[in-house]
Parts: sequence; C-alpha cells; structure tokens
Amino acid sequence: MTEDKKEKSYRFLTPVEMLPLRPDQRGIYDSILDEFIKSDLRYAEVIDIGKKPVNVSIMLKLRKKKRHIENVDIQIRNKKVYLIKSDTAVDPTRGSGIEIQLAKYSDAKRGLSPGIKPLIDVTTLSSGIIIKLRCPKCKALNTKDNRRCRDCGAEFYKDEQEYYESIKSMEKLEKELNWERK
Repeated sequence: MTEDKKEKSYRFLTPVEMLPLRPDQRGIYDSILDEFIKSDLRYAEVIDIGKKPVNVSIMLKLRKKKRHIENVDIQIRNKKVYLIKSDTAVDPTRGSGIEIQLAKYSDAKRGLSPGIKPLIDVTTLSSGIIIKLRCPKCKALNTKDNRRCRDCGAEFYKDEQEYYESIKSMEKLEKELNWERK
C-alpha cells in the first residue's frame, strides 16, 4: 500500500485493493446428488458424513429443490439416508394414483422411437397437472408437443405419425390425472 493509505485509519473499515473471489457455491450435498445422478444406481445409501441423518436429508432435499432435480427422492430408513432414482421418484413400496397411471403409460403407448426415450415429468400446479418431457441426454424440460429437445436437439420421434399418437396419448393421460385430482 502507499503511504497516504497507511496514514488514513478507519474505525470500522479495512481498506482492500480488490474484492476476494466468491467461494464455490457447491458443497458436499451437491456433490452427493451429482454423484448419484451420474451413477447408474437406482437406489443408494448415503455414507456417514458426520452429520445426523435428518439434517443430511433436509439439506439434500433443499439442494434438490433449488436445483430443480425431479427424478431423485430422498428418504430416511433405520437412521440412514437413501437416494432413489426413477422416472417418477416414488418409493416402490408406496404408490399414489399418479405413479400408477404413469406405470400404465408405457413407451409403446407414448409411441417413442427406440433411440431416445424422454422421461415423463408431471408438474402439479394450483390450476392442475401438466405433463412435460425430460430429455435423458441433457435433462432439459420440454413441452409435451416438442419434437426434439430444446437444448441438445435430440429427436424424440421417428416420424409424424408417432409424434401425433404420442401427443394424443399424453393429452389423454393429462385429462385423466386432472380428473382424478378433482
């Protein structure tokens, strides 16, 4: 520092030449979620990281919500934290009407080509249930009438007939889910 800066003193401030860089916002909970998403595991137990299972579960759920991860579920059983990966992220021992409907809604009914199969994403709004397609390559959400992924451009359908049949069956499913909700 120069002499004139040394001469000035402040009661509550310390002069700095530049702002420090922000620390990486990603922590251990993001690393746990990333490792699980990238793995081919469907079920996994989170190892003991020195925190209570309840706190680990809460933090994982917060990070999941903030990052909009929808195909991972976090549960506590026998004082251990478990991660579950699926299309609908539900516990296989417990099911609701929506998951049962989605199970009936097979790839054959959706008319998807064998190459790339988008995941069905069900979003519950106050006005009703909306179905979207999630690209398995880049995980981007697409409207149900998209022919290809909006981010990576992956084709969802092999021809026009497959596209129209898929839209009809998704609209039918959406109506059934919204009717069950009433």
